[in-house]
Amino acid sequence: MDEPIKVIKAPDDEQTPEGTVEKTMEPDTLRIISQSCSIEYIKRLRESADTDLFSTAYRVGSRIRFIRKAKGLSQAELGEKVGLTADRVQKYENGIRKPKPELIQEFATALGVNRKALEDPVVSDPIGALFALFEMEMLYNLKVERLPDNNAVLTFGHGVSPELDAFLAEWEKAYKHFNEKINLASSEREARDIANSYTKWKYSISRESVGEMSKQSHRELLKKQIELLNQELEILGEE
Repeated sequence: MDEPIKVIKAPDDEQTPEGTVEKTMEPDTLRIISQSCSIEYIKRLRESADTDLFSTAYRVGSRIRFIRKAKGLSQAELGEKVGLTADRVQKYENGIRKPKPELIQEFATALGVNRKALEDPVVSDPIGALFALFEMEMLYNLKVERLPDNNAVLTFGHGVSPELDAFLAEWEKAYKHFNEKINLASSEREARDIANSYTKWKYSISRESVGEMSKQSHRELLKKQIELLNQELEILGEE
């Protein structure tokens, strides 16, 4: 039988390490617990996407804060490791101050993580792509599975983000459309032109272009939730 997972509650900024609480959880609760521990960080990531007020400094600071809490460190304890006061650490975490690359490395060393875990992911770098996937796991319930042929498949949780569902549906439709056209191309030049049209489509997509699809997806999600609630009510009524 699998060993139970020990989840340690990180101390709040004013708490001491002695105030940590240890609980035992079953292995299949990992995703639920992981997401519950990430609520504040997910909120910060979404805020940074919704407004220009939140910069790279804010996202880097949010990652520092998230990992610091996961490590069970207070701002004062982290500050001691990098030669800063708790107040200065707080300013970096809130994006008020932007850390230079050298300081980002110091934070990473103090937290025991790769420097790229704190920076905005560069997806052309495999480790950068992995950190981007970790953030999508928190934001969109991204899961990785290994198929029998050893290929890895990534799946998004349906209904987690109606807007993303709409984007993915539009992408799937466009890919099928352009793929069918390219298979019918009569020359290499025509095939290249179709491929270029697909590229243009990808980089011209916008929220407005799939807005109605997003609303429709959200309506479908609400309908399913209502159906489930009605089923639960029926079961309760029979008891």
